[in-house]
Amino acid sequence: ASYEVHMERHIWAGAGSPAARRQHLAQLAGEIKASINGVTEHLFPTLIAGVFAVWSLESVEMVDQQPIYRTPRPVQVLAIFRPLGVDEQVSWLTSVWNFGTGLVSSRHKPKPLDSSHLIQIKTGEGKSVVLGVLSTVLAILGCKVDCVCFSHYLSERDKKAFQTIFECFAVSSSVDY
Repeated sequence: ASYEVHMERHIWAGAGSPAARRQHLAQLAGEIKASINGVTEHLFPTLIAGVFAVWSLESVEMVDQQPIYRTPRPVQVLAIFRPLGVDEQVSWLTSVWNFGTGLVSSRHKPKPLDSSHLIQIKTGEGKSVVLGVLSTVLAILGCKVDCVCFSHYLSERDKKAFQTIFECFAVSSSVDY
């Protein structure tokens, strides 16, 4: 399902107690994780959209009794898609998935992320969100993720901001900041 479909189906999750919302988000995360069986190239954008949807639903704020949802910015989506080669015939994500699940032999290890595909994200455009969503996606795929930052304060802030999402997808032990 796309980001919009997840949001339409689960938008009411912003209502109710925090415990009920967290339980609902964990259920949605479980559905998203379960959907990656039988991997295809089209599944990765769907997985990324699902993680963004859980992030949007989890970060809801109430203003004058109206829910305000954060939405992913185009630069954030591009900053995840481009280095992972989502637009390529065989993406980096597919090679990692195939290797991790034993669909290819160990001599065909995935190539490292291509550093020639960097994207600039300006101040205030959501670098922390990109790291959190990307960390979640990679951890769902079985990767161990280390997020490194020059600032201990920013690392702690970002980890705390995404902790609920990591817990919803049951990947907390796979992501270190």
